[in-house]
Amino acid sequence: MTMLTLLICVRPASANTPPPADFDGSGVVDLPDFLLFISAFGAREGQEKYEARYDLNGDGEIAIDDFLLFVSSFGDECLVQTPWHLVNVILDFENEPKDIQSYCTTFTIESRVPDNVNLYIISLGQWINQIRCYGGIQTRIDGSTDKNDLASTFTRRDRGAIFSRWGERNVEAIRQAPGGLVASSGHEGDFISVRNDFAWSEGTYRLCLRKSDVVEGEPLPANYKPEDIAYGWGRYEHTYVRMEATDMSTNETTIIGELAFPGKTLSLSKKDVITVEIYGHGGNAPIRNVPVLNLYFSSFQVDGNDLHYNSISEVSNPAHASTPVMAQTSYMEDQGIIKIEVGRDIGKTGKIVKDVPLRAVKVSVCDRTRAVRDAIMALVPVSTCGDVTSTHLSAINSLFLDDASLTELKAGDFSNLTGLTTLSLKGNQLSSLPGSLFDDLNALSWLDLGGNQLTAIPSELFTLSNLTYLDLSDNQLVGEIPTALGNLSNLQILSLHSNQLVGEIPSGLGNLSNLQILGLHSNQLGGAIPIELGNLSNLTYLSLHSNQLGGAIPTGLGDLSNLTALDLGNNQLAGEIPKELGNLSNLTLLGLHSNQLGGAIPIELGNLSNLTYLSLHRNQLRGAIPTALGNLSNLTKLYLYSNQLAGGIPTELGNLSNLEFLWFQDNASLMGALPQSLTGLTKLKQFYFNNTGLCAPLDAAFQMWFQGITDASGPNCSG
Repeated sequence: MTMLTLLICVRPASANTPPPADFDGSGVVDLPDFLLFISAFGAREGQEKYEARYDLNGDGEIAIDDFLLFVSSFGDECLVQTPWHLVNVILDFENEPKDIQSYCTTFTIESRVPDNVNLYIISLGQWINQIRCYGGIQTRIDGSTDKNDLASTFTRRDRGAIFSRWGERNVEAIRQAPGGLVASSGHEGDFISVRNDFAWSEGTYRLCLRKSDVVEGEPLPANYKPEDIAYGWGRYEHTYVRMEATDMSTNETTIIGELAFPGKTLSLSKKDVITVEIYGHGGNAPIRNVPVLNLYFSSFQVDGNDLHYNSISEVSNPAHASTPVMAQTSYMEDQGIIKIEVGRDIGKTGKIVKDVPLRAVKVSVCDRTRAVRDAIMALVPVSTCGDVTSTHLSAINSLFLDDASLTELKAGDFSNLTGLTTLSLKGNQLSSLPGSLFDDLNALSWLDLGGNQLTAIPSELFTLSNLTYLDLSDNQLVGEIPTALGNLSNLQILSLHSNQLVGEIPSGLGNLSNLQILGLHSNQLGGAIPIELGNLSNLTYLSLHSNQLGGAIPTGLGDLSNLTALDLGNNQLAGEIPKELGNLSNLTLLGLHSNQLGGAIPIELGNLSNLTYLSLHRNQLRGAIPTALGNLSNLTKLYLYSNQLAGGIPTELGNLSNLEFLWFQDNASLMGALPQSLTGLTKLKQFYFNNTGLCAPLDAAFQMWFQGITDASGPNCSG
């Protein structure tokens, strides 16, 4: 039960993965889902590309709001060696129960637990006559059907309940229930166990230990210790204890089996330990597989009478120092219920021991900024702000204050919101933030401050190590991008666009190995594009357009194999277009326009078979248009105007059957009649070739096609 737990982080991220965005049904929201989503982006209901499954907010348009919902669904890829105790909750009762007949607990499971998760909920973690025992439920049980032939009758089953004790291996101390299973093993210390089928799911259940009959033997020694009576079957008197599991919705009770304990009377410890465990024998469990659910333990009873608590304490990750904390416990004073929230990364790691308050501490909410107070009050189960407790606040995981006309915030506005993972403040008029605003927000993974009037990136953000999404776009940020942003190693989305940032792009951003989207466009950034950006192997979207970036395009950008959009337009980039960009097979958008790029268009760009948008206009490109561009069958927009291109138009461009916009104008050295193959471009809406040496053939078929284009400009060939 206490084997070392090992954490292996493959790609740390948020642990919550909303299933609606798992478009390919792989069980993970990842790059293939992103590519599916991008393919439908911009579509409206009624259009051919529109599919309802991509419309995550159901408003009839696949737009930026759906994109934000999709991004939030990326899940963790961290593996933890099992068995993994997510949490042990230690109950200290007022008295030590003696000479008992029964011991029962009732608990409720609020959410469905998938069958493929090895979840173990132990509600009866006790010591009977000082002998350690535990009883609980598992998603999958195993054991032997014959206690006298354990090896050859071993089998595995689905959901069930289990009752085990330590300090014994003799199977005669086991009474097997009809149809039940048994175990006797030493892999976790010598123990014996009974198990039986019990089809639990969402719902309320009661587990009971009941005294059965006595087996005669020597009396227990006076003042004995556990080691004195362990392995005592056949010598000391024993009492069988039966475990029962009851589904409270039907009142149907299942006998799990009986185990014998030394002694004629039964005494319990003052303590019970509730455990939530991902079990296994040394395998690895993905953190994303930890189910999100709430457990409510409503009573612990001896002989039908409630036990009262002196204290409740919580030990997260008792066996390892680097595992994320995925459970937290609170006591609902008004109902006398212990609540355990499972499956939510609270932003801390390692073994954490803390007391669970039995009396809820009231906190100040009334004097918070009005919009903040109102948002909090809408999320708590009390109607008066003076009745809000720290327990209420710690249970809040999302707070949206968009377009709330906020001009300032108070230092304590977000205090005690220790469970907050999502905070959105976009679309307000905030010009600065109090220094201590984020002190209690260690669990924060999503922060949207876009569309405000901030002039500086708050340094306090650099301590929020769990951030996966950070949006500071559309503010009034000045100065340089802080190098400390490169330390936020969990970032997946970073948006700093549409500000007034200057200086060079920090090379440290190349350390953000989990980054998938980087938006730095529409600033005043200068210098060269850091070659370190070529290390961002998970990047799918890179937008640096509308800055003052110079130098050559790094060839290492051609290594970003997951990239779907690369926009470097409207800068001062020089040199030739790297042929390595032709390796970006997932690219749908390539924007290199309005720079000082020279040389020929690389024929390797013809390998970008998924490209829908290609803008190379307003550069100094020379030479012929490559025939390989005719391979870009998904292209809808091709902008080559305002260059120094020469020669004729390749007939292969007639293969671009999806093309809607084709601009050749202002290339004085392009010559000759347009090829007849262009008449195959039946979707063309705009076609410009004026200020070139090109002309439209006069034959009827070409002229009918040419005149059918909504917006076309260019001369006819002379007769």
